[in-house]
Amino acid sequence: MIKIALLIAIYFGAGIFILNMGIQNLSKTLLKIGEKHIKPVLLKYTKNTVTSFFSGFSLSILLQGSTPVMLCTISLINSGMMSFYSSLGIIYGANLGTTFSAILLTCNPQYLKYIVLAAGLLMKCFIRKGNLAYIGDVLISIGLIFIGISVLNLSMPIFRAQLMQSNRFARYGEHVSRPFSLSVFVTAVTHSSAAVTALTILLFKEGIVGKAAVIAIILGSNLGTCITAQIASYNTGREAVKMAWAHTLYNLAGSIVGLLLLTQLNNLLDWLINRFNWSSDLFPALCHIIINLISAIVFIPLTRPYYLLINKMVGEKKV
Repeated sequence: MIKIALLIAIYFGAGIFILNMGIQNLSKTLLKIGEKHIKPVLLKYTKNTVTSFFSGFSLSILLQGSTPVMLCTISLINSGMMSFYSSLGIIYGANLGTTFSAILLTCNPQYLKYIVLAAGLLMKCFIRKGNLAYIGDVLISIGLIFIGISVLNLSMPIFRAQLMQSNRFARYGEHVSRPFSLSVFVTAVTHSSAAVTALTILLFKEGIVGKAAVIAIILGSNLGTCITAQIASYNTGREAVKMAWAHTLYNLAGSIVGLLLLTQLNNLLDWLINRFNWSSDLFPALCHIIINLISAIVFIPLTRPYYLLINKMVGEKKV
């Protein structure tokens, strides 16, 4: 039993470490490439809620995460270059843009990941400067992400066998409050919803967690990402604080409604998968997309009332 637990811990720990290292390195590299373009894009294409939405959406896809977009937006608001109202569309779009990572993580090429990693390492060895050096960093990061998933996947059959023998797991396996709370905590600590999503995809593929638990984990990871904006807005101006709270309450509302309508959401996802004859392995990624898409569709028409609500909660800016 001790040997099995140790084996699971080694595979699990090494997989999470490699995966998170790849995700963090990819985000930093893409931020270096696009840093000088992010703020101009945010300033130019945030004239209304729709353009703000597409700016946040596209930048979040390119940077493989909403965190860099949120941090740039907070800095622009705090410097007075952007209004709090303009940031609301960015919040909706950035949340939806992060779902692209879930689609990427669902794929796990068998041998291509080693070729990609080797190509990236060769480029880093021979090219030290310029855009090709950045491309080498991107290839290394993508290779690490897929290798991390593969290592993590080695622990899943053993993990599943042990859990299925546990009465405790059988008793709590259908609950959603525990996976939701754990997802919020882990995402807040690691500042990476992508790592939580990757783990969820593997757990679902092995049958360790059911569809209800997957939905709860995705909702929890959405809420857990808000801690980054809250930390970044600490000791800043009131407008930046408003933006952080707008992000938090947006995801909180989505999480509460998602949990209340969990059965209906599950049925919708099942219908989409059956209607288009998609693989059931796409359930976590599709869940991530649908949750954030529905939230954006609901909130975009309500942007003005939502703006007034946050102003009332936090208080108007003093001149």
